Amino acid sequence: MHLPRMVEKIRRHWAGELAAPYIPTLGRGFDDLLCRHLDVPFDDFLEALKACPSGGGLEEAVSRLLPEEVRAPEWNRKLVQRGLAGVSLERLDARKRELKLSHREDILTMCDLLEVNEGRLP
Repeated sequence: MHLPRMVEKIRRHWAGELAAPYIPTLGRGFDDLLCRHLDVPFDDFLEALKACPSGGGLEEAVSRLLPEEVRAPEWNRKLVQRGLAGVSLERLDARKRELKLSHREDILTMCDLLEVNEGRLP
């Protein structure tokens, strides 16, 4: 679920089109969690993307980085549940305060927060 988003963030950053709030989090947050899940350093993704500036061959370059078993269902479940408990809940609450969304009881996960913050949910 997150790999295409991470790739797009990198490409937009290089093009000077990445929104300012996302620049400091590039390679951190969900990007870092995904890289650790896959056991692929973020810099390896950067190198693969540099080798495909026009986008041609990108899928093949990225797929060469991935382990044989990516455990996508496990990753996707972790991603959509991020913010429900523990440290991730504390982080969610902090981000909601930063974004002046503390009153939004419908924002239960970090994915919900992204959807609202990026305008895909009201």
